[in-house]
Amino acid sequence: MSKAKILKGLALSTVLFLLTLSLTYGQRLTGRLMGTVTDENGLPLPGVSVEISSPSLLGGVHSQVTGANGEYRFLNLPPGTYKAVFKLKGFQTIERADIIVSLNMTTVENITLKLAALEESITVTAASPVVDVTKSGISTTYSKVQLEKLPFNRNTYFDIVNQTAGFTTSHGENSSRFMAYGSNSEENAMYVEGVDLSNPEIGTAWSWPVPDMFEEVEITGIGAGAEYGNFAGAVVNIVTKSGGNSFTGSASYYGQYKKLTGDNNPQPYNPTTGEGYYSFNRVQWYDYSFTLGGPILEDRIWFFAVYNNTLDKASDFGDDPNYPYKSTHNEQFIKVSTQLSKAHKLVLMYNRQKDYDTGAPDPYNMPETVMAETDLVHIWTAMWTWVISKDSFFELKYSGYYSPNDYQPAFGGSIYTPAHYDGATGITSNGPVWPWFYKVTRNQANATLTHFADDFLAGDHEFKIGIQFNRGTSDTYGGYGGGKFYYDYGGEPYLLYEWDTNRYGGTVVNIGGFVDDSWKVSNRLTINLGLRFDHHNAFIPAFPLMHNFKETGEKGVGIDDLIVWNSFSPRIGLAFQLTSDQKTLFKASYGRYYVYPYIANWEWPGPNAPDKYIYYWDGSSWQLWYVLPTEAGYTMDPNIKNPYYDQFSVGLERQLTTNLALMATFIYKNGKDVFGYEDRGGKYELVTRVSPDNGQSYQVWNWVGGEFDYWLTNPKGWGQTYKGLILELNKRYANNWLMNASVTWSKAEGLNLSSLATGGYGMSQSLVWYTGQFGTDPNQLINAKGPLNLDKRWLVKLSLGYNFPFDILVSANYLFQSGRPTLKFVRIRDLNQPYSVRIQAEPKGKERFDSQHLLNLRIEKSFNLYKTARLGIAGDIFNVLNDDTITRWRSYNVWSASYKKPMWIPYPRRFQLGLKLQF
Repeated sequence: MSKAKILKGLALSTVLFLLTLSLTYGQRLTGRLMGTVTDENGLPLPGVSVEISSPSLLGGVHSQVTGANGEYRFLNLPPGTYKAVFKLKGFQTIERADIIVSLNMTTVENITLKLAALEESITVTAASPVVDVTKSGISTTYSKVQLEKLPFNRNTYFDIVNQTAGFTTSHGENSSRFMAYGSNSEENAMYVEGVDLSNPEIGTAWSWPVPDMFEEVEITGIGAGAEYGNFAGAVVNIVTKSGGNSFTGSASYYGQYKKLTGDNNPQPYNPTTGEGYYSFNRVQWYDYSFTLGGPILEDRIWFFAVYNNTLDKASDFGDDPNYPYKSTHNEQFIKVSTQLSKAHKLVLMYNRQKDYDTGAPDPYNMPETVMAETDLVHIWTAMWTWVISKDSFFELKYSGYYSPNDYQPAFGGSIYTPAHYDGATGITSNGPVWPWFYKVTRNQANATLTHFADDFLAGDHEFKIGIQFNRGTSDTYGGYGGGKFYYDYGGEPYLLYEWDTNRYGGTVVNIGGFVDDSWKVSNRLTINLGLRFDHHNAFIPAFPLMHNFKETGEKGVGIDDLIVWNSFSPRIGLAFQLTSDQKTLFKASYGRYYVYPYIANWEWPGPNAPDKYIYYWDGSSWQLWYVLPTEAGYTMDPNIKNPYYDQFSVGLERQLTTNLALMATFIYKNGKDVFGYEDRGGKYELVTRVSPDNGQSYQVWNWVGGEFDYWLTNPKGWGQTYKGLILELNKRYANNWLMNASVTWSKAEGLNLSSLATGGYGMSQSLVWYTGQFGTDPNQLINAKGPLNLDKRWLVKLSLGYNFPFDILVSANYLFQSGRPTLKFVRIRDLNQPYSVRIQAEPKGKERFDSQHLLNLRIEKSFNLYKTARLGIAGDIFNVLNDDTITRWRSYNVWSASYKKPMWIPYPRRFQLGLKLQF
C-alpha cells in the first residue's frame, strides 16, 4: 500500500470518528444492571434513589434516581456480585443483595416498593435471573468460581473453551485449534481485556495467558451483533481481574510426576523385536504462580498483578524417551484501574509472555542440527471510559501486541552453516536445516458510544454506533542454513540445494463501521437489528532483500492492493418472552459473517523470492542440474471474493428453578466463496485406471495438453455447511454446587482447502500455508467433498462440582465425542501428468476414528489459616479412564508401511498436585 493511500485511509478514519464520536471493535468487557421500580399497584415510581456497590466496582457506591417511568440503568459494570438499595420517602427501603452481573449480559431487577408509616428497611436475597431476555443468540459464560473449581489444565485456557457446546477438536485435550459450529479454526476471534489476540497470518490465538488472571470468560458467536466482525466461528472474550479496596493475593504450585503418570499405549515398544511404540514419558512438569491485587488509593486506584512460570519436559507417544523435549512458559501481567472522577475511568494493562521450546539430540539428529523456538509477545491496552449519563457511555481504547519469534540452533549450531542429510543412514549433521525469524503485530484503535432512548420510535432502544481501525502484519525471513542443503548418500556427496534467504509476509488494514439497535418493542419482545461495513486492504510491503540471513541494504518490490474488499453484514434477531415471569424465552437470529483475509493464504513465495539451484556431484565437482524459478507464483484471482457465512439459529430457553436453565438451539450455517485452487490452462479427460494399491478401478482425470496455470480463486462448488442441534442444562454456582451439561448433534460438510489435509494444523485450518495448492489437479477433488475433518456427529459434555462439608470440593469434567472421518489414499499410474497422482479411495466419512471418552476429576480440601488466609490442597486426575483412542495416523497412504499406525492418542492418566495459598 502506498503512503498516500495510508494517509487517505487515516484521514477517512478521522472524519468518520468526528462524525460519529465513536471508534469501536467488537467486544464488551462489562455487563448492565437495569430495571423498573413500581408501587404496589404497578405504577412507576420516579425519583427513587438507587445505590449499588460491589467489591468489583471501582469508585465506591454508585447512585442514580429513577426516571419518569420508574426506570434505572447502570451501564458498563465489571462482572461481579452487587448490592442495590432502593429508597423513596414514605416507602419501605429495599436492599437487594447477591445480584450477579455477568460479562455482556443484561441483568434485570424489577422492584416493588410498599408504603410505610415508619421508616423501615427490608433486605431481599434472591437469585438473579439466569436468562437474559434481550439476547437472541448463543452465549456461554464461565465465572471466576467455575474456573477455580473445575479440573482444567493449567498451561492453557483452551480446555475451558473446548468444554463449550458445539465445539470440536482434533484430539480432545488442550487443543488451541477448535472448530466452532462448523467453522474452520482460523475463523475464531480471541480477546483478552479487549485486545484482539488472533494472529493476522494464521488466524489462531497468538497468546496463552495464565488462567489466574481471569475474572470471567464469555464465549459467543451464533447471533452475535454487528459490533462483531472478522470472524465466522466463535468469539472468546476474557475479562481479567482488577484488584479491589482490600489487598488480596495467592501463591500456587502445581506439579505432575513420572511415578504418578499412567500408560495408555495400545502397543508398547518391544526392544527385542523393535515392534510397537514408545509410551508417553513424563520427565518433569511444574507450574507456579503468584498474584497480588489491591488499592493504590482506596476507591480511586486499584491494581492486579500476576507472575507465572511453567516447565514441561517429556517425550510424546511414539518418541524415544531418551530424548525428551523441553518447554517453558514465563509470564508477567499488570493491570491498573483508575477512577479519575465520578464519570471517568482509565484502565492500563500490560502482559508479557515468553515461551521456549526445544527438542533434544538423538541418533538421527546431531546436536548442531537441533533447534529451539523462542516466542515472545508483548500485549498492551489503554482504555478510557466516560459515563456521560445514566443513558449513555463512551469508551475509547488503544491496544495491540508485538511478537518477535525465532527458530535457531539450541546446542551450538550456526545458522550460517549448511546441514548435511545422509539418505543412507537418515542422519542430519553439521548445521540447521531451516532456521527462521518471524515477527507478527497487531494494532487497533477501539471505542464505543452506547445510548439508551426510552419511549422513542415505538419502544425503548439501546443504540450502538461506531467505526474501527485495525492493522495486522506478518514478516518472516528464513532459509537453508548458510543458504545451502547437502543431500549425501553413504557419506559421499550426491545433491546440493542452493537457495538464499526467503523474505515474505504481508499487511492487512481493516476499517469498519457498524450500527446496532436492541429495540424493546414491548415488555416481552426485543428485536436486535444491526448492519456492519468492512473495508479490507491487503498488501505486500517492499521488504529488504536478504542474503545469508542479512539485509543487503536494498529493497525489493511490493504489491499494493493485493486484496481490496468492501462488505456489508446485516444482522437481525428477536427475543420473545413466552411467559410473563421472564423465565421462558423464544429467540431467533440471522446474520452474515465475513472471513478475515489471512496473510497465510497469499504471502508465499513473495515477489522477491530467490531462485532455487539444484546441483549434482559428478565425482569431482558440483554441476548445475536445473534452476527452479520462484519469481512466478502470484497466481491469485484479482477479483477473488471475500468468503462469508450466512448463519441462522432458532432456540428456546427456560429457567427451570433458581439458578438452573435449559436451552435448546438449532443452528444452520452456509459458507460460500471459500478459497481454493484451479488449473486454468491444463486440459483433462476422464479415463479408467486401476490402482496398484487395492486393485480397484477408478474414473480419473488424465492430462492431455495445455500448460499448467494454477491460481487461487473461489472455485464453483466449493463451500461448507453446518447443521447442529444443541441441548444445554446450566446450573450457576449456588447452594454449594454447579453444573454445565450439553448434548450436541451436528453435521459439518463441504469442500475447502483442508478437505484432504492430514497435518496436525491443516486438518482444521483451511489455509494455503498448511494445505498447499489443493485443487491444482482435478484428481485431488475425487471423493474430497463430504464431512469436514473435525466433523463429529455427537458431543456430550458435562462439568459438575459440589462443595461437601468441611470444605471438601469434588468436581469433574467429562467429554464424549464421536470419531472424525479418516482418509484413505491410493496411487494412480499410467497418467500423463509429470508428477505422481493419488486420490481419496472412497467417499469421505465412510470410515471414522473411534469415539472418545475423557474424564477429569478434582478433589480439594481447603483450610482456614488466619483471618482471610486459606490453604487449598487439590488433587487432579486427568484422563481418569486412561482413554487410548487413536485420533491421527502416521500415514493415510495405503501403500505406506505406516498406514493406520497410530500417531496421536490422548495423554495418559496422570495425577496433578496443587497447593494454593490465598489471602
